[in-house]
This record gives sequence, structure tokens and C-alpha cells, in this order.
Amino acid sequence: MWRSNIFKETEKYIVSVGDNPMPDGHKKFAHLQPFITCPPNRPLRRVGPPGDGGKWICDPAALESPCTILSLGSNNDFSFEAAVLKDTSCKLVTLDCTVSGATLSARHTFLPVCIGSEEAAAVDNRTVTYSQLISMLDTENVPLLKIDVETYEYPTFASWNEYTRFLPEQIAVEVHWHHGITNSAGLQPQWGRSLFGVMDLSLFFMHLANLGYGIVNKEDNPACPSCSEFTLFRVEANARVAI
Repeated sequence: MWRSNIFKETEKYIVSVGDNPMPDGHKKFAHLQPFITCPPNRPLRRVGPPGDGGKWICDPAALESPCTILSLGSNNDFSFEAAVLKDTSCKLVTLDCTVSGATLSARHTFLPVCIGSEEAAAVDNRTVTYSQLISMLDTENVPLLKIDVETYEYPTFASWNEYTRFLPEQIAVEVHWHHGITNSAGLQPQWGRSLFGVMDLSLFFMHLANLGYGIVNKEDNPACPSCSEFTLFRVEANARVAI
């Protein structure tokens, strides 16, 4: 139902805020609300500390090995990683090409690379696509992807389609409608865009819905008017196989 209603609900929301597709602050996210819940016996809970370090996810404690959890973007804050290592038996891989990084345990790997689009990966050896990363890690079970990469979530997820193999069961993503941070690492920009509006955000979440993901939780970031945290769970896995 959500997919079939998103166009109508987006248009109605734009009208409700004065026919304005670019409302201020968290209002850009207001029409994007949770519409599914976590699976039975996996209640929503916070993993990690309050603030930017922790994430709301469907309880990972029951995850069975072998499994690999991905954490994309760290800014040298490994509090989420520490909590995941404590709560699960999965391997954990952190990606960040902007910091020197650290390894927390034998189950944790830090890679000094960043996630991005196929176009960025073709011209920057510090950037890999999701599919390239999965091949590098030789894993097939990714129960959780945490991603906070300052608007680079858009080209990253844009590279996914119905043939992309081993997509994560669950996503915890901070979505940004404004690229307001100067990137000292000189990473490839996202299509030359700096601002995203209500329509852009609707298209983004529609793309994820088409891949089987529903919104489980939403939390506006009080320290960032252009940021909101979303948790998504995959309830429909496409039957197609990559060739």
C-alpha cells in the first residue's frame, strides 16, 4: 500500500506546507513515517549510546553466525561497533577512507575505503561499490548495514537494483538533505547536487521500497536540522538472481 500511495501522499504533503517542495529543517522528512514493525521476538531497541553513535535497530542478539555486519562511515567513533561486537557473534567491518581508523577485536576489520557509486569507484581507488565490497569480503549474509556518510548514501543506494546480490536484511541510515560539510578527502560529489527536497526524498524511499524495504523507525537528529535517522527492514526479497 505504501508504494502505491507515496505519490499522492507526497503531493498532499507539499500542498499542506504551502505548496513548498523545500520546507525547512526536519519538515522535509515529515511525510516519511514508519509503516512496518520489527519481526516477532526482535523488538526495536537502541544499540550503542545516545546521540550519533547509537542506532535504533531490530534486536540483533538472535543473529546466527556466519554473518557480517557492515558499518559505513565512522569519523573515528566506534561506539556502535563496540556495542555490536558485545551483542552479536557476527564479524564486523567498518569502512571509512577519511580517517586512520582502528580495530577493536579479532572479529572487527577496519578498511580505509569509502562506499560510493560505480562512477566514483571507477576514478577513485579509495571508493568501492556495495557489490565490490561484498566480493572483497566473500560474504553472503549481511543482516545489518549501518551507514552515515554525509549524503553519499544516495549514490550508494542508487547503485542497487533488483539484481544486486546479498543486500542487507536491515539498514540503519542517517539521511541528509543537505551536503553541508566540506570534504577534506576530496571524494567524488553526488551528481553535483547540494540540496535535496521532498520529491527527492520520496523517490529515494520509493527506490528502497521497490527493493523490499519498509521504514521501521524514524528519529530526527536534534543536532542536525538536515538529518534524520531511519531504520529499514527488508520484508520482500526479489526472486531474481544476478547474472
